[in-house]
Amino acid sequence: MYREKVFSNHKNARLAAKAIYSKKLWPDAKCLAWVLMPDHIHLLIELGEIEPLSLVVQRIKSLIAVAINTDRNKRQPVWQRGYYDHAIRTDEDVLMAAQYLVNNPIRAGLAVTIGDYPYWSLTNEWFNGKNFSLP
Repeated sequence: MYREKVFSNHKNARLAAKAIYSKKLWPDAKCLAWVLMPDHIHLLIELGEIEPLSLVVQRIKSLIAVAINTDRNKRQPVWQRGYYDHAIRTDEDVLMAAQYLVNNPIRAGLAVTIGDYPYWSLTNEWFNGKNFSLP
């Protein structure tokens, strides 16, 4: 199925990045890392005690879609239905998942190093002091 490369548009990517940093997006969960690809997003989320993953993902997708559709003055789908998730149980698995996540633009040929790619972030407070290295 065709996926619109909505985040190839730098304005849309900036709107999505701004939405990811919105405090109202994370009342219970924490975003540990994220990367925007041209047609999808990767998120590393630490769930809190109250909200299920489905509610957190719904709020993320909604906030980003509203921002982009408001800007383009249209009502178009930004996301496909559903999402893929993987449960992570140990700090070592979190580190491996974060490294995999931030390597996505490099594997896709969008950048040579992660520093060349503008649409990603790690939560420094979680990764500080851990044995983590960027590609």
